[in-house]
Amino acid sequence: MDRFESERKKLRMLKSNPDRPEGQETPSVPTHSNGPDESSVKEQSDDVYLPQGEISMIDAEKNDFACIHLRSGERHTRDQWKTVDVIGQIQNISQGRRIREYQYSLAIPKGCLAFPDSMYPSEVPCENPEFREFRLTEKDHNGDPIFPGGSQLVIAVEIRIEPLDKSLRSTCLGQLIKATAIVDEEVLKTAKPVCSFMES
Repeated sequence: MDRFESERKKLRMLKSNPDRPEGQETPSVPTHSNGPDESSVKEQSDDVYLPQGEISMIDAEKNDFACIHLRSGERHTRDQWKTVDVIGQIQNISQGRRIREYQYSLAIPKGCLAFPDSMYPSEVPCENPEFREFRLTEKDHNGDPIFPGGSQLVIAVEIRIEPLDKSLRSTCLGQLIKATAIVDEEVLKTAKPVCSFMES
């Protein structure tokens, strides 16, 4: 099974995940995203890429019409190790505004990935050599808007949770998984330590 089909299968399986927050819409099946052209992005101090232009920076996980979630999802057993999905989700908390354009990026310490030697269709360039970055947009969900009161599971990336050798524990567990979403030209950011995704 190639990586494209693997990610599509994973997001299909997440449709039936009972851990979804109440009111979440069933996510569309993504294909892949090449991400924005490298000439249209600039590096930020926290190693997350954001487009240039007139975009408001909001250092919070919600504003007056949208909220982003960064959470653990389904757990898997892969041969001799266990993994968990890191899920990026956008929720529309407005009363009457549709969210038409959105993207969600995850920056993950590369040593934590379930398949660190694999190529991911959602991967985009990351300047920090210790991280790998992944991004999907509304185009990967058939351009579907997020309706008021609804939510969209935008992206899921699998990380390894056990067993971890001593070197991985010392380099990964204290690091952050960083999430950045651009929702109708406003930026929302949040982060969680890797160790929080290993809790049941």
